[in-house]
Amino acid sequence: MDSLLIHLSGSLSAEMGSELYLKIKAQSPSPTLFCLDCSLLVSADEVGAMYFHKIAKRLGETASKLALTGLPSALNQEFQKQNILDLFPQLTNAKDAKLFLESQGIPSVP
Repeated sequence: MDSLLIHLSGSLSAEMGSELYLKIKAQSPSPTLFCLDCSLLVSADEVGAMYFHKIAKRLGETASKLALTGLPSALNQEFQKQNILDLFPQLTNAKDAKLFLESQGIPSVP
């Protein structure tokens, strides 16, 4: 199974959310493990954050998995309000995220 670490930085806007969705869509024709390092993310607007729901739907279609790491505490509340933390596990670092996602197994039918 392929895995990809994506570093996010700056502001999660509609533009960044769209680019992130397209990147994940292009990389996930088959099951893939994604880790989003959010440690350099400083803000997120509502539209940008809503792309996570679109990403979750896409991942479900391909049996791919995604975990978040390094989410700043200032964004934790915003992500909770948007129900993003219900969609993806949060782990402390990329290594832990990869191990966790690998341990979850891959369903035989997405």
